[in-house]
Amino acid sequence: MLKVTYIPGPGDVVGTYQYWTQGLEDPRIPVLTYSSMMYTAISKLKAALQVITTYEPPEVKDDWITFSQISVTSTKKNYFLAQFERVKNIRKNLDAFRPDIVIVGSDIPVIFLFLLRSKHWRLCLSIHNTYWNIGRRPYFDFKSKIKYYITRSNIRITDGALCTSIACAKQYKSMQINDVPVFTQVPAVTHEFTPNKSTTVRRIAYLGRIEKDKGVLMLAEAVNELRQHNTEIECLFAGSGTAVRLLEEHISNSPKDTLRYVGALSGKEVHEFLHSCDLLVVPTMSSFNEGLAKVGFESSVHLVPCLYSDVVPAKDYFNGACSIFRADDKEDLKTKLIEIIENPDYYNSLRNNLEHYVHEIKKSDQLWGDLVIRIIEKLNEK
Repeated sequence: MLKVTYIPGPGDVVGTYQYWTQGLEDPRIPVLTYSSMMYTAISKLKAALQVITTYEPPEVKDDWITFSQISVTSTKKNYFLAQFERVKNIRKNLDAFRPDIVIVGSDIPVIFLFLLRSKHWRLCLSIHNTYWNIGRRPYFDFKSKIKYYITRSNIRITDGALCTSIACAKQYKSMQINDVPVFTQVPAVTHEFTPNKSTTVRRIAYLGRIEKDKGVLMLAEAVNELRQHNTEIECLFAGSGTAVRLLEEHISNSPKDTLRYVGALSGKEVHEFLHSCDLLVVPTMSSFNEGLAKVGFESSVHLVPCLYSDVVPAKDYFNGACSIFRADDKEDLKTKLIEIIENPDYYNSLRNNLEHYVHEIKKSDQLWGDLVIRIIEKLNEK
């Protein structure tokens, strides 16, 4: 029997598995989860699956799947030392399981990939973040140059990649010198939604991690400044993160009904939230290596256009159906917001163009789960 090990990112793969065994998609997540697609793919292949997780393993009735709990050794240790020890523990589990293929998610620092290399299995990456900002140089000083060359040397020991975006795939290929399979996903949206009826922009939204490098505070400042000239606009923030307190300070110092924080949302609430909004802003800053920004796909099914910073790879999927501003540039963000708010014809053209992409997304054969099957079959041929 073909044996596969999956080393996922930080999501709750155990909770998702428990929903999956009941024939349900995880209701906490607004799109198909990677782990549920992995379970489906491996069951179709009639292979054996080992899942590495930081969570306590569930009760498993299926004999083809096992969960191995490997936690980070200590939160008091240096991050890289703790990760180094965790990867060494993962390697011990791999040596015991002896898989044919190992699929490694973004939870493993790329500089430690060499610890997972073996002549006994194929090593495949599941890439969820770019390695450097798109449109920028891969390195800009001595320190970043060293990091780039270490990353490149680890990339070259891998046997293939599943990429979350076109940008991730381009960067991987630029560092990989071997002829290996590389597949790029189109995110899956699980349900049909009735598009909202917006014709103008009054309610702006942010959905995602509440972090400084996600551009949340810059967006709050921009909307506050625009409110001086347009008293009808408001901006809602949904999500959780380390910058919630700073965001709440901005809100308390803002004109009434300008900014609102609604907290973290369930999968169902995410789509209710998006349906109630007119424009989604994804203001990721250049200090964060965005992998895709799936939220743009989530909003697209409601025909809610996005305004992306130019380091967000999702923009590559919606040419003519989104607007783009320069990352880190609050004045350009304000300019693009004004262009959309004060020009209903332009706004509605974005919505109309978005409808075409939604149809393409729904019939795509580039879903991550389908690509898992294809890359496993490809690697198994070698």
